[in-house]
Amino acid sequence: MTNGNVKPANSKWNKTKSDYQLIFDKVEAIIQPVEDNGDIKMNSFTYNKIDEIMNMNVNSTVDIAAYVMNPGSSEAIQLKNGSRKERRVVQLYDDSNVCMELTLWGEPANNFTA
Repeated sequence: MTNGNVKPANSKWNKTKSDYQLIFDKVEAIIQPVEDNGDIKMNSFTYNKIDEIMNMNVNSTVDIAAYVMNPGSSEAIQLKNGSRKERRVVQLYDDSNVCMELTLWGEPANNFTA
Protein backbone atom coordinates (compact mmCIF):
# COMPACT_ATOMS: atom_id res chain seq x y z
CA MET A 1 0.00 0.00 0.00
CA THR A 2 1.22 3.52 -0.65
CA ASN A 3 0.63 7.05 0.66
CA GLY A 4 0.13 6.15 4.31
CA ASN A 5 0.54 8.75 7.05
CA VAL A 6 2.12 8.30 10.46
CA LYS A 7 -0.15 9.72 13.15
CA PRO A 8 -0.35 9.52 16.95
CA ALA A 9 -2.14 6.35 18.00
CA ASN A 10 -5.84 6.73 18.85
CA SER A 11 -6.42 4.40 21.82
CA LYS A 12 -10.13 4.27 20.97
CA TRP A 13 -9.34 2.34 17.76
CA ASN A 14 -5.73 1.21 18.13
CA LYS A 15 -5.24 -1.49 20.77
CA THR A 16 -1.49 -1.90 20.22
CA LYS A 17 1.06 -0.48 22.66
CA SER A 18 2.57 1.73 19.96
CA ASP A 19 2.46 5.51 20.28
CA TYR A 20 1.91 5.82 16.52
CA GLN A 21 -0.19 4.26 13.80
CA LEU A 22 -0.22 4.24 10.01
CA ILE A 23 -3.31 5.73 8.41
CA PHE A 24 -4.26 4.99 4.80
CA ASP A 25 -7.14 7.37 4.00
CA LYS A 26 -7.12 6.48 0.33
CA VAL A 27 -5.23 3.45 -0.93
CA GLU A 28 -3.86 4.42 -4.31
CA ALA A 29 -1.91 1.26 -4.94
CA ILE A 30 -1.42 -2.15 -3.43
CA ILE A 31 1.96 -3.47 -4.43
CA GLN A 32 2.05 -7.23 -4.68
CA PRO A 33 5.00 -8.83 -2.88
CA VAL A 34 7.63 -10.52 -4.98
CA GLU A 35 9.81 -13.42 -4.06
CA ASP A 36 13.02 -12.36 -2.31
CA ASN A 37 15.93 -13.40 -4.48
CA GLY A 38 18.50 -11.78 -2.17
CA ASP A 39 19.46 -8.99 -4.60
CA ILE A 40 18.43 -6.24 -2.18
CA LYS A 41 20.41 -6.19 1.03
CA MET A 42 18.42 -5.59 4.17
CA ASN A 43 19.42 -2.71 6.43
CA SER A 44 20.68 -3.93 9.74
CA PHE A 45 20.71 -1.67 12.77
CA THR A 46 21.99 -2.20 16.28
CA TYR A 47 20.31 0.52 18.29
CA ASN A 48 22.08 2.00 21.28
CA LYS A 49 20.51 4.06 24.03
CA ILE A 50 21.76 7.62 24.38
CA ASP A 51 23.13 6.87 27.87
CA GLU A 52 25.39 4.18 26.30
CA ILE A 53 27.04 6.58 23.87
CA MET A 54 29.26 8.29 26.46
CA ASN A 55 30.95 4.91 27.14
CA MET A 56 31.70 4.20 23.48
CA ASN A 57 35.06 4.65 21.79
CA VAL A 58 35.68 7.86 19.86
CA ASN A 59 34.79 7.50 16.14
CA SER A 60 32.49 4.53 16.84
CA THR A 61 29.48 4.09 14.57
CA VAL A 62 26.20 4.30 16.41
CA ASP A 63 22.52 3.79 15.57
CA ILE A 64 19.93 5.45 17.79
CA ALA A 65 16.17 5.78 17.79
CA ALA A 66 15.20 8.94 19.64
CA TYR A 67 12.56 11.62 19.97
CA VAL A 68 13.31 15.14 18.80
CA MET A 69 12.72 17.27 21.89
CA ASN A 70 13.74 20.53 20.21
CA PRO A 71 14.50 20.81 16.49
CA GLY A 72 16.35 24.08 17.02
CA SER A 73 16.67 26.56 14.18
CA SER A 74 19.19 26.93 11.41
CA GLU A 75 21.63 29.80 11.87
CA ALA A 76 24.62 31.06 9.89
CA ILE A 77 27.91 30.64 11.76
CA GLN A 78 31.14 32.50 10.96
CA LEU A 79 33.94 29.93 10.67
CA LYS A 80 37.61 30.56 11.54
CA ASN A 81 38.53 30.67 7.85
CA GLY A 82 36.08 33.54 7.32
CA SER A 83 33.42 31.52 5.49
CA ARG A 84 29.88 31.07 6.78
CA LYS A 85 28.04 27.78 7.25
CA GLU A 86 24.54 26.92 8.43
CA ARG A 87 24.30 25.13 11.77
CA ARG A 88 21.37 23.60 13.66
CA VAL A 89 21.51 22.05 17.14
CA VAL A 90 18.83 19.38 17.63
CA GLN A 91 18.00 18.01 21.09
CA LEU A 92 17.33 14.26 21.15
CA TYR A 93 15.83 12.19 23.97
CA ASP A 94 15.19 8.47 24.39
CA ASP A 95 13.79 6.08 26.99
CA SER A 96 17.10 5.98 28.88
CA ASN A 97 15.97 9.43 30.16
CA VAL A 98 19.03 11.17 28.74
CA CYS A 99 19.02 14.13 26.39
CA MET A 100 21.80 14.84 23.88
CA GLU A 101 22.52 17.44 21.25
CA LEU A 102 23.07 16.62 17.59
CA THR A 103 24.73 19.32 15.49
CA LEU A 104 23.87 19.46 11.79
CA TRP A 105 25.98 21.53 9.37
CA GLY A 106 25.35 22.87 5.87
CA GLU A 107 22.42 21.54 3.82
CA PRO A 108 21.29 19.02 6.47
CA ALA A 109 20.91 21.97 8.88
CA ASN A 110 18.73 23.79 6.34
CA ASN A 111 16.69 20.77 5.26
CA PHE A 112 16.01 19.16 8.66
CA THR A 113 12.34 18.75 9.57
CA ALA A 114 10.96 17.14 12.71
